[in-house]
Amino acid sequence: MSFLYNYVSLGLVLLAVLLLLAWRSLRRRDFRALAIVVAAIVLWVPFEMSRPFVGHGYVTGTEVRRVERSTAPRETEDVDFIYTRGWGGDQQFRNEDSWLFLKRNADDVYGVAKSIEGKPEEARTFIATGVRNYLASWHPNLISLKPTLAWVVFAAHYLFWIAVFGGLLLAYVRARRPVD
Repeated sequence: MSFLYNYVSLGLVLLAVLLLLAWRSLRRRDFRALAIVVAAIVLWVPFEMSRPFVGHGYVTGTEVRRVERSTAPRETEDVDFIYTRGWGGDQQFRNEDSWLFLKRNADDVYGVAKSIEGKPEEARTFIATGVRNYLASWHPNLISLKPTLAWVVFAAHYLFWIAVFGGLLLAYVRARRPVD
């Protein structure tokens, strides 16, 4: 992804605002408002980990790797990886089913990626979710190479989090009002 996306993303702007509100509440010793901001900061982690993003590029490669299962040591599983080039440079994605984004077609997505592999004229808009963490070897999960229904889920995801953080902001404003 691009520098702007990685370091000045919506999630980091939200975190900066939450930290500013926490600092203001702590400075004024308003612990009710501080508790609300701390709850919002705790909720920020799942927001950032599941935040979907849209990219555009073409598939440069596919691979199936045998990786160790995180839930059981010494057990392995096959994981599909899809490599792309385009907006933001080269990217690696996992390709797994996701209940959160109603994705139950990982094999179909892998088949489409395999069929258009190495064809720049077959550039696609795609939706992925998650973060790339080099230390933990996490990769974003590719949700769709043909975002049709995925756009609906993408919008619903953001509307849900807008409602959650909007409700917390409203509670914060009410907590900051002086008590009569």
